[in-house]
Formats: sequence, C-alpha cells, structure tokens
Amino acid sequence: MTNDMAVVLPGDGILELVRAANDRVVIAAPYIKSPTLRRLLHAVPETVSECICVTRWLPEDIASGVCDLEILEDIAGARGGRLLVHPHLHAKYYSNGRDCLVGSANLTARGLGWHTPSNVELLVALPAELEGLAEWEHALLGSAVQATEELRDRIRRQADDLKKRQNPASASGG
Repeated sequence: MTNDMAVVLPGDGILELVRAANDRVVIAAPYIKSPTLRRLLHAVPETVSECICVTRWLPEDIASGVCDLEILEDIAGARGGRLLVHPHLHAKYYSNGRDCLVGSANLTARGLGWHTPSNVELLVALPAELEGLAEWEHALLGSAVQATEELRDRIRRQADDLKKRQNPASASGG
C-alpha cells in the first residue's frame, strides 16, 4: 500500500482555502483565538466582500482562555466582517463558497498545528455543493445571533465572575 496523500497541517489547509475565496468566507468554530483569526484574515483576498465568523463565546470558554473576546474587533476589521454567536456550536467548518473543510480543528494555534505540541486534528475537504452542506450552513447562520459590544461586555463580566469564583484567594488579594 502506498501513501500518495500529503499530510497538511489543518491551519495550512484553511489558509489555502481562504486564499482561494472569491467573494465569501465562512468560519465556524467554538474556540477561536484572536492571533489565529488575524492570521487567517490576513490571507483573505481583496475580492472577498463577506467574511462571516461563528463561535460559541460561552463565559466558561472565555474564563478558561480557549476563546477570545477580541475576535469581535478582529472580524469587524475585515471587509464585510460579521461575528455571530451560537452557544451550542461544536462543529468546525470552514468554507470559501466552493470548497469546505469540516472536522475537529478549532481556530487556535494548537488546533491548526501552529503550536508545539499541537492537537491531533482532522479536516476533510468537501465540495460546497455536497448535498446538505449548504442547508447546514444556512441553518447555522439563521440560528446564530449577531455579536455586539454589549454582548461581549456581558460575557466578559460573566467570565470575570467565573474566574473570581474559581480562584477566590486571588480575587481578595490574598
């Protein structure tokens, strides 16, 4: 048995997907770190007029550091950038309108293979016209809510409260 398939880091595959976009990019992952999102956004071609990002943004995710609130500003700086929040998101989905990558890789340095040690992740390339995929994306976008500064600030307060409860000695200065 020969192995002709090249092993590609998930992040490199996503960068390639984004660079090949013509007019639209959709990113969906529960965990998104700001530096990783910025690296991806820098690869978005100027022809792209819509860049949609969906994340979970749960206070416990923010408190534990697996997701960043700063992604609101990052995506707002992109052409046609919108951040949506879906509290039950678990899927990892990346699309340029023609091709998709679907699998286990969150938008974090460890998830994309850009940090050592990295997570063992999988992203499968699928054509966007695969039956059910466009409908899934449409349902996700339709059931997510628009991220706002008010929502971000509320989640920040909730995450701060969680951190204080988890570590009461540091919250009281002792």
